[in-house]
Amino acid sequence: LAKLRAKRLAVEQRYAKVAPALPAFIDAAARANGLEVPSSTVQPPIKGDGYMERVTKVKLSKVNLKPLMLMLQAIERSGHPVAITGLRITKRASAPDLWDVSLAVSAYDKVAVVSSPATKPSKPKGTKL
Repeated sequence: LAKLRAKRLAVEQRYAKVAPALPAFIDAAARANGLEVPSSTVQPPIKGDGYMERVTKVKLSKVNLKPLMLMLQAIERSGHPVAITGLRITKRASAPDLWDVSLAVSAYDKVAVVSSPATKPSKPKGTKL
C-alpha cells in the first residue's frame, strides 16, 4: 500500500509541473544528441478528463540509431509530463545505417476541473412551499 501511495505521489508531482513548449523542447533534445529537426507540426490540443494533451509531430531524415535513441531517452526521462506517443522508423535504401523517423510527442497539462453548480429541482406548478 505504501508503494502504491509513493507511485501515485510521484505521478502527481510529475503532472503538477507545467509541460514545456514542445517544438523547442524536442529541438533542444535533438541538438543535444547531434540531430537536427527539419520540420515539426503542432496539432490542436485534445481535452481529456482533467488534462489537456498537446501533440507535436516531428520528422527527422538520415539519422543514426544511437543519437535517435539518446534523444528519445532524454525526452522520456526529462521529468516533464511528456511522452512519445507515436514512432515510425523507416530504413533508407541508399545508406545502410541511416533512417528516416516520424514521431509524435505529447505533453499533458493538468486542467482544473470546474464543477457546475447543482441544479435546483424544479417544483411542480401550482404547489406552494
